[in-house]
Amino acid sequence: MISIAMKWTVPGEDGPFAFIVINQIIYFPMLLMIGFMYFHYRYYRNTFIQTRFKSLQEVRYHHFQSNISEAIEFLVWQIVIAIILGFQTFSLESFYSLAVIILTLLLMYLAYTMIYTTILEITKQYYYAFITCGVLLIAFRIIVHTQLSLGSYTLTYEGLSGNYILIVAYLFVIVCCVVINKLYFNQKRKLRIDKRIMMLAGCIFVEIVSELFLRNQSLIDTSLSLNNYYGFMQSNELFVTLIWMIPKIMLMYIGFMMFCERYRLNYTFYAVRIKSKRKWVHQIMKELYLFIFIVVCSKFVFHCLFYQVFDFSLVLMSCQYFFYSIVLLSLLIVGYIITKSESIFNSIIIAYVIVVTFIGMMEIVPLQFLLLDDHLITTLCYLCFIFIIYNIIVYLMNHHEYY
Repeated sequence: MISIAMKWTVPGEDGPFAFIVINQIIYFPMLLMIGFMYFHYRYYRNTFIQTRFKSLQEVRYHHFQSNISEAIEFLVWQIVIAIILGFQTFSLESFYSLAVIILTLLLMYLAYTMIYTTILEITKQYYYAFITCGVLLIAFRIIVHTQLSLGSYTLTYEGLSGNYILIVAYLFVIVCCVVINKLYFNQKRKLRIDKRIMMLAGCIFVEIVSELFLRNQSLIDTSLSLNNYYGFMQSNELFVTLIWMIPKIMLMYIGFMMFCERYRLNYTFYAVRIKSKRKWVHQIMKELYLFIFIVVCSKFVFHCLFYQVFDFSLVLMSCQYFFYSIVLLSLLIVGYIITKSESIFNSIIIAYVIVVTFIGMMEIVPLQFLLLDDHLITTLCYLCFIFIIYNIIVYLMNHHEYY
């Protein structure tokens, strides 16, 4: 129904078929299709359903088969609608271009399904797979479709060479995912991937994607502050703010879950035997600081190479980014210790997103430290806050009712 309304109101310069394919098939519907796979995930993760199969290998096979069927069926309905709405633009040469477009879309849906399945099987978490596919989909639209202009969906021979490149790229992605799955589940050559390495790689990847998206918004190459990305496109401030915050939120989420996991599996069980709570806090915080430090260093190296710049002020800004991340993570940990509920993460992050967006757009000067401004006094405040909140965490753990 949305496609029909779009077709009769905004047909687009390239005709209704191309408009429907680009806007009503590739982006939001594909993300919706991956969202539908959540129900397949819940179904095959159910213990009672798994007992109907002979082995977990068979469960994974049927789960993969259901995802592929979902993707193909979803795409077929979309293409049928697009063909019906754009039938008046068809000609003899359009059938060949239509076949190429259908093959491109089919391989694209299969490639994203394979990426989703691979990440899901390795991490065992649906949201990791969903977020990764969502980020890749946004990156595809901005980089591949807009900047590189690869992929033509008009019913002519013009621009089909870009589709050939995409077809080869999709086939390469599919083959790589198949190889990874084969290696991962092969009993003779079991590929063990540490969960923390996967989380670290995910954080670094999101930081790099954020840098790519914000490339044309930067005013100063040696600044990482949110204010640095306001100026060229004033109407795009909300998008810039969200892209700037996503790596911070992901880093906070992973650090927060690492603390919660250690708390549940380590501290709660051995609480009676742990004499020095400060020592336990020091150990877990050291691991979290190291995790954040590696992510920040990777961001610093990529920033230097990508912008082809190296300056001492950028080093100081990276240090400030490190302290900024520790401050946010420490607040989450304190909230978790006090409330004893992981849902505190949602409340704090929602408040963080609203406050940062409001401060950035309204330009509230006294609260600019929340936007990672590059002032020395801000860095000193971060250090003092880290010292204070570290001792607060130790105090709360010493007076914690673990039972």
